[in-house]
Amino acid sequence: MARGAQIYTERTWAGVAEAYSHHGIDCGDGTVIHYSKQGETPTVRRTSLAAFAPSGRVFVQVPTTSYIPEQVVRRAEGRLGEQKYNLLFNNCEHFATWCKTGRIYSRQIAESLPLLTTIDPRKLDQELH
Repeated sequence: MARGAQIYTERTWAGVAEAYSHHGIDCGDGTVIHYSKQGETPTVRRTSLAAFAPSGRVFVQVPTTSYIPEQVVRRAEGRLGEQKYNLLFNNCEHFATWCKTGRIYSRQIAESLPLLTTIDPRKLDQELH
């Protein structure tokens, strides 16, 4: 890993290991800027690498184009404190991809959209209870 790298770690959700990838920007000093869910409202924060990836497993996303590392970190720092998280339109992957490339994109959401259109939210609520 290196300063300005878009990194990610696999996270567990609903008891499913590696259910999704959590993305952030490596600051090159042992910290990561990412959408953190510490507290009530997801907020763009700088946390330790250990807090970002409790499993210790971290991967690097390598885009085809990228800003230079200093610009990537400056873009991430410019959004510190932001509380505009939205799973479908402004999640951690959207944030990190925008910092790295200028594109607002989440591969995870793009690949999940066909599945999301088949879910009846009324039935989902019933199944959770």
